[in-house]
Amino acid sequence: MTETVPQPAEGLRQHLAEAMAKEAGSLAFRKQGTEWEHLRSVWLAHADAAVNALHRWEQQQAEPPLLDTAENSAWHSVWLHGKWTWLTKCMTTEEREYAAQCVDQYDRYLAVVDGEPNRPGLDGLRWWREAGR
Repeated sequence: MTETVPQPAEGLRQHLAEAMAKEAGSLAFRKQGTEWEHLRSVWLAHADAAVNALHRWEQQQAEPPLLDTAENSAWHSVWLHGKWTWLTKCMTTEEREYAAQCVDQYDRYLAVVDGEPNRPGLDGLRWWREAGR
């Protein structure tokens, strides 16, 4: 899925490119001539990248991660009702970390629902870290 990022107004794009070039000591926008066109296009691309990064950051700040997912809930059930240590011993460390992340995310969701958003994490969830594995 490709994210659509709004393009900045041409005046803003040009202003950002010129400001970044000036800060870097580039002569790209201070000199005339076609030999500077390539360098100007590079600074314009940098301006586009900066605006896109800012847009993505703003979206991340506005949209908290979804913690209440079916997958997180399922792993949390395994944590509650299964033999967590035995089950995760059969996994690679990468798989253990992923499963533990799901459990932790759902536990944080439940903490908010329970009115305890600062509740400490689950003891023994990442037992392999404690055991040095």
